[in-house]
Amino acid sequence: MNISVIIPENFTINDKICISLNNNINYNKINIDILKNSFIQETSKLINKYNIEDLGLIILVDYKKIDFNNISLKRAKCIINLMMEHFPNKLHKCIFYNTNKTFSTFISLIKVFLDKITADKIITKKNISDIISQIKDNSNIIQINNN
Repeated sequence: MNISVIIPENFTINDKICISLNNNINYNKINIDILKNSFIQETSKLINKYNIEDLGLIILVDYKKIDFNNISLKRAKCIINLMMEHFPNKLHKCIFYNTNKTFSTFISLIKVFLDKITADKIITKKNISDIISQIKDNSNIIQINNN
């Protein structure tokens, strides 16, 4: 079983690797132990391959592409917990974009049950351009490498 992330090639924000999870996988059909092991293996490979430093990873999640028949709340929570347990210093931000008000409210409720450091790393925005503009305004750095 190979659970992988989709990496926008040559795209970084503030020198941080940006990745997206593969939405074509039905995570609900995968045994939870296999899911955990695969996630840890794939994330370790990603960290080693791209030499990701602490706070060097941004996860981009397009809400419009999430199929809630493929991932349950239990599975999503499992992935978040694994990320924070096994790779606590790697995640800079997890950005959900193209969201609606209901989903943003739902994420706000979930964040109540997370530790403050983790909760502060999760951002919901309706439009990705809002996020990129905010990052650009705050740091004046957006790097797109075209090698």
